[in-house]
Amino acid sequence: MPHISRDSLMTLEAYAKARNEFRANVLAHKKHRTIPLGENITLLFEDELTIRYQVQEMLRVEKIFEEAGIQEEIDAYAPLIPDGSNFKATMMIEYPDVGERKRMLARLKGVEDRVWVKVEGFPRVYAIADEDLEHFRKEAERLYTTTDKALLASFGGTAFGDIALVPAMWLRNPRGIRDIEEWYVSTVSRKDFIRSVFERQCEIALENLAKLYAVVGDRVVAAFTTGTDFGTQCGPFISPKSYRDLYQPFHREVNNWIHAHTGWKSFIHSCGSVFRLIPDFIESGFDILNPVQCSA
Repeated sequence: MPHISRDSLMTLEAYAKARNEFRANVLAHKKHRTIPLGENITLLFEDELTIRYQVQEMLRVEKIFEEAGIQEEIDAYAPLIPDGSNFKATMMIEYPDVGERKRMLARLKGVEDRVWVKVEGFPRVYAIADEDLEHFRKEAERLYTTTDKALLASFGGTAFGDIALVPAMWLRNPRGIRDIEEWYVSTVSRKDFIRSVFERQCEIALENLAKLYAVVGDRVVAAFTTGTDFGTQCGPFISPKSYRDLYQPFHREVNNWIHAHTGWKSFIHSCGSVFRLIPDFIESGFDILNPVQCSA
């Protein structure tokens, strides 16, 4: 795939002479790669040319001519160039009014995780923030090459019904069931609704696991898949039958994907006494159980 190197970039002097024509060509090129999502959000699908233009502009504005500075700009923008197996897009959120912009950016927190593409006959493919993938790739490589420890990864998104996430304290106006007591009641009184939430969560989680495995590979030994607590101090707060009905199908689907597509082991944590649920955890495909409250 095309890539950008220091030697392939124009010097500041050369770019100053070529900029008008080069900029016009890039802007024309961008028109065919830009998709509006309503009135205030636009996706620009990047490629080598659009990112080359961005790097040249940054060097021009910042008047960067030293090798180290040029390489820093390349390293900052290179991850936005697609590698032939994916799309890379920049999301632009535009609200001219400052007050409205501030309000809407707060409301739109996390919107990048709700962007998807769909080809007829295939399921939706959801975006994952590029910086997240790059972070996991770099950390997996760093730890794998500089330590003698096994890597346990916590990617998130696969803990169905984790009560720590239900209140959604990071959202200004969270929707859905956000009261802890109401959530637990709903696992009985609104079981179909909870199951539909889990189905959608599982679909997104499997798509993201595939993207994550593509960048970390088998440097990871085990994946922390769930920390949902199923136990009290005296025993499970959920019957084995209810676990098999509501949670086990999704645990099994995640674990089956992990075992079929990766070399990872699947890791479950639960506080409380879950002794009666251990056979079901095994049947769900978990390889590792971490009962922190081992005396419960």
